[in-house]
Amino acid sequence: MPEFIQLPETPSTHDELRARWRDAGGALPSGTAIVTDTQTKGRGRHGRSWIAPAGKTIALSVLVAAPDTDVARERFPWLTLAAGLALREVVRPLVPEDHSVTIKWPNDLLIDGRKSAGILAELLDPMPGKLAASVGIGLNVLLAEDELPVPHATSLALAGAELSDALIEELPTLITDALMNRVDRLVNAAWFPKNAGLLAELQEHCETVSQQVRASLPGGEVITGEAIAVLEDGRLELRLADGSRRALSAADVERVRPNLDPSAS
Repeated sequence: MPEFIQLPETPSTHDELRARWRDAGGALPSGTAIVTDTQTKGRGRHGRSWIAPAGKTIALSVLVAAPDTDVARERFPWLTLAAGLALREVVRPLVPEDHSVTIKWPNDLLIDGRKSAGILAELLDPMPGKLAASVGIGLNVLLAEDELPVPHATSLALAGAELSDALIEELPTLITDALMNRVDRLVNAAWFPKNAGLLAELQEHCETVSQQVRASLPGGEVITGEAIAVLEDGRLELRLADGSRRALSAADVERVRPNLDPSAS
C-alpha cells in the first residue's frame, strides 16, 4: 500500500521522495506521498526556487509509477496537467462561487487569474522496466498579501476560503486521491487522455486555450499567437499570425491583453 509521509520540515519533498525511491530500488508503490507545510529549498520549473513562510503553504510530492512503454513515456507530461485538474477539483468547492478557478498551461492553478499553486513533475531514477515521476505541488494556503512571493500570486485564504485546521490537514490527502484517480483513468485508457476524459476536462478549465499568448521558449525564442488546443501528448498548440501552427512542449506562457488605451495607435 502507498505510504502518506508527513514531515514537519524538509528541504524538498521532491528530493525526499527521490531518495526514498532510490533507496527502495524502485519498490515504492505508486501513490506514495511526501507532504510538509515547511519546505526550505523547494524548486519550480527551470530551477526557480520555491520558498514560503513556515506553516503557510502545502508542499506535496506524489510518486507515479508505471510500466515503461513508449506511449507512457510520451504521455508522462500529462501528469502535470492531471495534477492541475486534481487541484482544481479540490480547490473549487473551497472558494466562493464568484471567484474563478482555472488552470494555466502547463503547471499553474489560478484563482481570479492569480497563481495559487504550481506543479512540477520530474522523472525519477530509471529502474528496469519501470517509469516513475515525482509530481510536486506547492499550494498557497494561508499566505497574507504581504507574504506572497510575487504580486500576481494569491492564496486560498485571500480568495475567501474558510479553512479549519482539520480541512488544511486533509487537503494533501484530497489532492493525492484526486490525482491518483486521474492517473488510474489514464492507465486504464492506455495513456490516451481523450479516452480517459481528461482532454475534455482540461479544455473546459484551461484558461490558456482561446487566448492570445506570448510564449517564451527555453532557448530564448519568443513567439505570439492564439492558443487553440491542448494536444493528446500534452503540448499546447498555437496558431501564429501567418496562419501556421506550432505545438509547444515547454514554455512560459503569458496572456497578451489588448491595448485599451484609446490614444494608442
